[in-house]
Amino acid sequence: FLEYMNSLLATGEVVGLFAKDERDGMCGEVRNDFVRDNPSLEENLLNMFNYFMDRLRDNLHICLCFSPVNAKFSIRAQKFPAIFAVNINWFMSWPEAALVAVSSAFLSSYKVDCTEEDKQKLYALTGSFQALVRDMTEVYFARMRKYVYVTPKSFLCLVDFYKQLYSIKYEEINSQERSVNVGLKKLQEASEFVEKLKVQLKEQEVVVRAEEKKTSALLDKVMIEKGKADKKAEVVNGQKTDCLAEAAKINNEKAEAQVELDKALPFLHDAESACNSIQKKDIVEIKANRKPLDIIKLTFDGLQILMNKKVVDVKMEEKSINKVNAQFLADSYEDYSSKEVSDMNFLQGILEFAANEKDNINDETCELLDPYLRYNEDAAKNWSPFSHPVLDPQLAGKASGAAAGLCKFVGAMVQYHGAAKIVKPKMDALKIAEARLAKAQAELDAAEEELNAVLKEVAELDAELRKAQAAMKQLQDSAAAMQRQMDAANRLLSGLSGENARWTEDSKNFALRRKRLVGDVSCVCAFVVYCGPFNSEFRDKLYSNFLSETQKKAVPGHTKVEQVGFLVDQGTIGEWALEGLPSDELSIQNAIMVTRSSRYPLMVDPQGQANRWIKSREKHRISQNPQMCITTLTSKNLKDQIEFTMGDGLCLIIENVENEVDPMLDPVMDKAIIKKGKNLYINVSDQNMDYKEKFTLYMTSRLPNPHFSPELSAKLTVIDFTVTLKGLEQQLLGRLISMEQKSLEDTLVALEEDVTNNTKSLQLLDKQLLERLSNSQGNLLEDTELIEVLANTKAKAKEVEGKLKEADERKIEINEKREQFRPIATRGSIMYFNMVDMTNVVNPITAQPSGWMYNCSLIQFQEQFDISIRNSEKCQPTSKRVDKIIHFLTYQVYRYMNRGLFERDKMMFKLMVTLKVMVVGGNLTLDDVMLFLKAGSSLDKNAERLSPFRWMTDKVWLNTLQLSRHGFGPEQVAFFRDIVDFIAKNEGMWRKWFDENEPESCPVPEYEERIVSERSLGSFVRLALVRALREDRTSIACAQFIETKLGPRFVAPVTDAIVDIYAESAARKPVLYLLSAGTDPASVIDELAKKKKKFPTDKVSMGEGQEKVARKKNDAAFMNGGWVILQNCHLGIDYMCEVEERLLKTPDIDEDYRLWITCEISPRFPIGLLQIAIKVTLEPPAGLKAQLYRTYTTMITQETVDKVDHEKWRTLLYVMAVLHSVVQERRKFGPIGWCVPYEFNNSDLDASLLFLEKHLSTTIMVMQPLSWVTIQYMVAEVQYGGRITDDLDRELFVTYAARWLSDEVFKPSFAFNAYQSDYNYKIPEPFTTPGGFQASDIAVYRTAIDTIPAVDSPMIFGLHTNADLTYRLKEASEMLATILETQPKETGAGAGKSVDEIVKEQALDLLSKMPPDFVEEEYRAQITRLKGPPRLDEKGFA
Repeated sequence: FLEYMNSLLATGEVVGLFAKDERDGMCGEVRNDFVRDNPSLEENLLNMFNYFMDRLRDNLHICLCFSPVNAKFSIRAQKFPAIFAVNINWFMSWPEAALVAVSSAFLSSYKVDCTEEDKQKLYALTGSFQALVRDMTEVYFARMRKYVYVTPKSFLCLVDFYKQLYSIKYEEINSQERSVNVGLKKLQEASEFVEKLKVQLKEQEVVVRAEEKKTSALLDKVMIEKGKADKKAEVVNGQKTDCLAEAAKINNEKAEAQVELDKALPFLHDAESACNSIQKKDIVEIKANRKPLDIIKLTFDGLQILMNKKVVDVKMEEKSINKVNAQFLADSYEDYSSKEVSDMNFLQGILEFAANEKDNINDETCELLDPYLRYNEDAAKNWSPFSHPVLDPQLAGKASGAAAGLCKFVGAMVQYHGAAKIVKPKMDALKIAEARLAKAQAELDAAEEELNAVLKEVAELDAELRKAQAAMKQLQDSAAAMQRQMDAANRLLSGLSGENARWTEDSKNFALRRKRLVGDVSCVCAFVVYCGPFNSEFRDKLYSNFLSETQKKAVPGHTKVEQVGFLVDQGTIGEWALEGLPSDELSIQNAIMVTRSSRYPLMVDPQGQANRWIKSREKHRISQNPQMCITTLTSKNLKDQIEFTMGDGLCLIIENVENEVDPMLDPVMDKAIIKKGKNLYINVSDQNMDYKEKFTLYMTSRLPNPHFSPELSAKLTVIDFTVTLKGLEQQLLGRLISMEQKSLEDTLVALEEDVTNNTKSLQLLDKQLLERLSNSQGNLLEDTELIEVLANTKAKAKEVEGKLKEADERKIEINEKREQFRPIATRGSIMYFNMVDMTNVVNPITAQPSGWMYNCSLIQFQEQFDISIRNSEKCQPTSKRVDKIIHFLTYQVYRYMNRGLFERDKMMFKLMVTLKVMVVGGNLTLDDVMLFLKAGSSLDKNAERLSPFRWMTDKVWLNTLQLSRHGFGPEQVAFFRDIVDFIAKNEGMWRKWFDENEPESCPVPEYEERIVSERSLGSFVRLALVRALREDRTSIACAQFIETKLGPRFVAPVTDAIVDIYAESAARKPVLYLLSAGTDPASVIDELAKKKKKFPTDKVSMGEGQEKVARKKNDAAFMNGGWVILQNCHLGIDYMCEVEERLLKTPDIDEDYRLWITCEISPRFPIGLLQIAIKVTLEPPAGLKAQLYRTYTTMITQETVDKVDHEKWRTLLYVMAVLHSVVQERRKFGPIGWCVPYEFNNSDLDASLLFLEKHLSTTIMVMQPLSWVTIQYMVAEVQYGGRITDDLDRELFVTYAARWLSDEVFKPSFAFNAYQSDYNYKIPEPFTTPGGFQASDIAVYRTAIDTIPAVDSPMIFGLHTNADLTYRLKEASEMLATILETQPKETGAGAGKSVDEIVKEQALDLLSKMPPDFVEEEYRAQITRLKGPPRLDEKGFA
């Protein structure tokens, strides 16, 4: 786009912009105008198009907007000069007057409860807030090197937020005032009503006593009458008892008779059912049958006998039944039964007989029927001629249905008589008894009637008594109700006495609070809108400035407003803590800004705390669709995720934001909401997307110091979530306790949750108490239900208060136990922040940001913290255990960081840790540290007296003066107050100490005893003195200081073997080698791969087009668990971003997979990969001892020592190790060491040792002498000499080879140092075994290396002692300058200028040296006035 604009502004057209047909169309449209305006020109396409372009240039206006703070601004200015060769309007910051005008425009129509004068002050106040913040951003950048921008949009946000918050708070105060005033009124009414009740209660008591006397007399009369009634009742009750006993006896007899009767009833029922079964047709059939069967005739005979009707005389005749003929009684059918059947009421007569005449059946009748019914299966007893009863219903049924029914009826009636004859006597006796009972009952009724008359009289008296008692009770209840009402009122008034006093006090302040709300809200709003990007220190400064400015402008407001308490309550803060928000003040402020700001938050979150809290806070919405709610700016589905979350009213968390944001998000960040009907939309990338007001956008950045553009800062609320020292300390304490005493931490967590819930309950109860009291209607004391509710509410509130008090006591008890472990958390916090400080390190020579590569995450530190707790020695008591953990933790973190630091930064890290420990421990102050770092550099040489000592340079003199004026420690001990006088009095001793080679180890004149006696400050005081007077010995003095404070192992040489690094690595935890000149870990990795059976490894040297190769090898290794080495990754930074994402998001990676990365320093290297990788440097360590220790740890192993079984091989190994260390150490002396800085490295030593191994195998191992000439040539001229380009350097190396690669090295008297010294650098001798054999274990060499002095004399390198002075001075100055650069800059300090400031200073310096501007007219006039040479005409300029 800019290229087109540049072409358009430079040439007036964009070449190739229009196709030919488009150009022809344009020419056709302007043809008439062309002919009219240019009649002399030829009418062709070229001329017409040029005419069109001329018109376009005359009428086209282009307006471009650039941000000058963007890093691309200068690049674009160089690439597209035509764009910047036009009129440029610089829109500077709005002046305060403009801000005031804008504020008045927006707030003038807004109702604020204040005078017009105060409103004018408010306008001025808001404008001054923006100016204050703008000035503070410059100070913040100067001190902290962090960019913060305030823009006009920030000011508009302040105005909008002010209106919003003022309305809320104003209404809140009004609501409270109404509720409090109504509540107070209700309580006052209740108090007055209680006084009235007291008077009414006394009057009521007199009436009650009179009524009690009257009721008592009536009660006595009732009692007498009741006595008479009781005697009569006693007599009646006796009669009643006898009567009831008789009735019970009769009822028993009746029940027994009923049982017998119940036995007979089934036979009666059978008879009835038999009759009912006979149908009219059956009877008609019998009537029609002129010759019925014998069984039918006999059936009717049985019925005749049963019903006591006439039959023929007894005689025998032959009968045929069931085809059996036999002699039986003659039937009466023809004579009598046929006539009965002919009767119309035949069946009805049978039924009536069963109902009414059944009890008249006698035994004689039954005996007459016995021949018809009797049958016995025993043949001996059966006298019947038939083998069955004569009247067998089944046989009769074959003949006629009526006969069957009649047979059943006759048999059933006979059986009924058999059962009924037992019941009948009993029933007769029962009738007699019932008659007696009736007589007794009549007598009883008469007695009861007499008794009722007596009781009626008593009842009338009793009713009169009850009426009197009811009246008395009513009076008593009324009095009791008054008493209860009064007691409840007293309890209520007593219970609410505290609230009454508080509300009374509040009621006096509401007007004042409302008035002061104008200034209070403005301060709090400014804090929320402006203070997010600042750290805790600057937030406090800004807020203090806001408050003081409010007072200065005389805007009504409190002198002190607690912004946290003003915006949120304790219940909300407790909820945030349960969601995972740290409990420190800064985090709470950040949470307020996230939840209260009108703009979406952009959180600077290098430790990931904000990210974790937001995810916990929004877990419900995230759980609905995690893949859509959490994303990054590089996500391919970002647009879909925006659309989905906005449309469903979810949250969108965009992680890993760097300095810029995708422009697609601009309308979302601006909340450019479009309303169409009831629906809301936001246009994203030319697409209207549904928008719901519940949608929330969160952005987090892992960068510790991002540079967001002013435009982005205006659209979002930038909030610095960087953890604080105290905040991290509290988190680490909780983590520690959960590992050491989990139950204690669990108890505390549960307790804090209870406290949060109880605090919210208490707030709710207080609110409900006031609301119910203020919303009550009528007399408060007449509403007993409300009184009960208020009493219960107050009781619950007291109960909750009691729980909170108990929780506070338990919390104190728990915290006392937790505090025993706080020193560990403090040390952990110190170590982490020193790790963070290292990220600010810049190479003072090359200006490379090496600190960027030191980035470590909080999670990485927590891993080391957990390892320290688990692996440190377990012991008692607690204090001893704490010391063990502290020592282990300090060394563990030191080793973890030391492994990944460049050599120049290792001492600096240890020193910063030591100083920080002393500062936090209260032994030193920050001023003490600044004295050590800056000494007397802040003093002006011209403003101080001249040095009286010739041997002391101006710089040392100023340092001495600064020492004499400084007070050390919190107590400001003026340790060196008299140092100038002491030096003057004893100049010889001080000069001698000053000239010592090792002054840090020599006694300090006049001060030695005092320094030794000062246990806490002594070592630092010595360090400060050495730094001030002998800066060249600062590094060595620092090592002594560190050894004194932290222990000797912190200055001992250490080396991390690759085996240990591999053990710590994992599939998702790559190893990152930070490359320096001449280092390459590939061979070491390959050696390890061979041991782990992973050889060959997949190597990819990054560069253009290598991403595909690396991606392919990585994908394969993910599956098969291979090892991948990505070399020179600073040439493939884009792929490194992809590697980070793949490592974190690939679900399945083989556990054996390992990724090894080598990279030079690159500020573009992805921070996420840095924060998960194990960082390692391969630089040779500083010092001969450290170099040899590393060589005999990483390169020379026991296997190497045993490769050639000869003592000369082991000797030559050590000689080569020393030679290798010496030639590398000489590089630190600069041109004095080597004319050219060669990149000697481990490969040179490897190649030399390989040659020596083969040479010894072909010489002394076959009894041939060594060829020293060959060895010297191969080492000095080939292996190492191949790098050497300078003749003097080659001569030097050849000299080393001739001196140390000869037979002399095998002599016992040989030493590498050719000068007298306290320590002789000799070759370790092998030890003798018990069997008399000489053996050489690698431990012998390592033990000998441990005895080498930590500080090398330059003479061992063949240099003069003065050579050390230059190197040490340079080393110390660079270290101090680097440490100073990592610290916050002092206000007004000259150090640490920005690049722009340096360029501006140099440009002004050049301009000052330039001659005046050349103005031709002025110079012509001057030349005209000059006189020409003698004897020539003065013509001047023609």
